[in-house]
Amino acid sequence: MRRLRAVNFWGPPALLALALTYYLGYVKDDAYISFRYAAHWAGGQGLVFNPGDHTEGYTNFLWTAAVSLLIRVGVPALIGAKVLGAAAAFAGLYWLRRLAAEIEPAAAPRAAWLWAASPTVGLWAASGLEPTAAAALTALAFLLLARGRALWAGLALGACALLRPEGHLVALAGLALAPRAALPCLALLVPYHLWRWHTFGDLVPNPYYVKAAVPALGPGLRYAGLFLLFYGHGLLFALALLRRGRLARVGAGLAVVFLLYLIYVGGDEMRWFRLFAPALPLLLVLSAPALPRWLVPGFVLFGLVAHATDGWHLRSYLAQDERAYFPLADAITARARPGDSALFQDCGATPFRALAIPFHDPIGVTDRRIARMYAAARWSPFRGFGPEPLERALREELFARDPRFIALVAYIPRELERDVADRFGDAPESTLLPFLAANSYAHGIPSDERFRARYRFVGAWARNPLYYLALYERPPYPGEAR
Repeated sequence: MRRLRAVNFWGPPALLALALTYYLGYVKDDAYISFRYAAHWAGGQGLVFNPGDHTEGYTNFLWTAAVSLLIRVGVPALIGAKVLGAAAAFAGLYWLRRLAAEIEPAAAPRAAWLWAASPTVGLWAASGLEPTAAAALTALAFLLLARGRALWAGLALGACALLRPEGHLVALAGLALAPRAALPCLALLVPYHLWRWHTFGDLVPNPYYVKAAVPALGPGLRYAGLFLLFYGHGLLFALALLRRGRLARVGAGLAVVFLLYLIYVGGDEMRWFRLFAPALPLLLVLSAPALPRWLVPGFVLFGLVAHATDGWHLRSYLAQDERAYFPLADAITARARPGDSALFQDCGATPFRALAIPFHDPIGVTDRRIARMYAAARWSPFRGFGPEPLERALREELFARDPRFIALVAYIPRELERDVADRFGDAPESTLLPFLAANSYAHGIPSDERFRARYRFVGAWARNPLYYLALYERPPYPGEAR
């Protein structure tokens, strides 16, 4: 019995540490979007992606603010974000165990194992982004609510909403449990949203118009179904819904609301259902008491297999950035002159590395005009090529900005991987051009006569055998700075 208690106490943090170590070489490119905002803020240029353009292209204010503070004191953005993610993972483990003990003490070890083995928790804690931190704040807020500490719970609920837009749903659920927590929660959120409205002039972050403004029921139902299959979430849902009591009803209701939210957004290009993360602690805590002990090793095994198979290639993302995104940024920076701008679909690592260069985003995550054009056409860039009038309008909009540099991405079908690799060294441009034109995020620019007339090929980089980058430059106009 003593040995079992030791395993249950030390096993989950050891498993979590293993996952964080496993993903030391992983960083999600979108994290660099927040890093660029944070770096500009730390440098005194404001919370902007491009200086002078107040577009809310991030969805994690508190995370971005924390990274900006770390940059100010000399901590590199990626290292700071990795440390924050690890701290959130272990803090979330502690708070989750305590919350589970408040509901049923014997179930606390099971809840801890579920947290530590969750692929969502481990991957996103190491990603440079905030999903695991949002989950940890949910666990803290509901632990404080369970202990009757409404003041501190209200602050935790407000912090969760500052960390992720979906955190507002967590805050509403918490306030339904303890209305007395409303005052401290609103003391954080009301000034924040007044500032947001004054700064950005919008009720929702800009990525909403790209990712969630056009719901799709069919893809959403498929996405929710995959979520229920992944990591036994469907079983955990069924067990959580069996719980009785006010806390259980509110927590299970919040989990259901987040499931409906997954259906509404219709999917997410980022893996392992990170949008559900703020509700994940409640799902784990409420299901743990009814989960048979003999099933816990199965969840641990699932997490290990997911990391070892689907997560294996993610471990080299930072190395891939150093092979492609960073050299691309360095090439742009070396050739750029005052007033130059660049167009590139991946607005993460490359724009962060080339911090002084304004970047146009053809997907619209950090670009207000492009995002509104997608929303008005009721289309998402993640569905592929849009209707021809939309693609033509996007192409005209981007050409009108006259970027000095255009960087394009070539997605290589796996069956052509070897053929492309063999030809790339001798003829990089002609090898990649058909794949550049087939990329829907480029909106037909590579096939446009204006592109072929104005821009010349500079170089190309292989990020991996299926993902290449190509850089084109427009020569300076007569009288333009050289």
